[in-house]
Amino acid sequence: MWVILGGLFLLIPFYTKYQIQILETFLGLTSLLFFFYSLSVLRAYNGNFFRNPTWLVFLIGILVCFFIVIADAYFCLNPTYHLNNYSSLQFVATKSGIQGLIKEYGIKGIGFIIYQMIGFLFLAISYFYMTISLIYFYSIVTIEQSNSRFSLFLIKTFHRYCKKPIPNTIFLVIMNVLSFLLISGFIFKWIVN
Repeated sequence: MWVILGGLFLLIPFYTKYQIQILETFLGLTSLLFFFYSLSVLRAYNGNFFRNPTWLVFLIGILVCFFIVIADAYFCLNPTYHLNNYSSLQFVATKSGIQGLIKEYGIKGIGFIIYQMIGFLFLAISYFYMTISLIYFYSIVTIEQSNSRFSLFLIKTFHRYCKKPIPNTIFLVIMNVLSFLLISGFIFKWIVN
């Protein structure tokens, strides 16, 4: 745990300097993943694949995760717990580095930034699982409609991670909610108060 916290502490200048770019990257990935999600839903609908309610719960859970990501984007720039001069975070990080951040925001501010970074880490993990889950779902739908060897290969590759859609969906929603609570500052505000 100390190694992870030390690594996060070393990443603070990078995160604060490129926070907007990291957020834009996640929003771009969200758009791409939502397009793939829409394609998967259309393909499943055309193949009358919604007979199995577990996959319907999975797709609804993924849709909830997309809404949470949009909320993450808003609360990343407008957190509920406000640091002094939060809007100048990037400027201070670029100009003065970690010493300037500690001087300007103090230990509480650095703690808040670490919580946001952990939130983005949870978001990245959930993106990874959302992507492989959607690839798995799309491959299953494709196999049912046509005999595709590539889809069969993808199913065999991701089966270990995605064979149970309901627990996978619960895991994704929990990871996204945790990332939201960390990025928005709710958890930090709760711990500080």
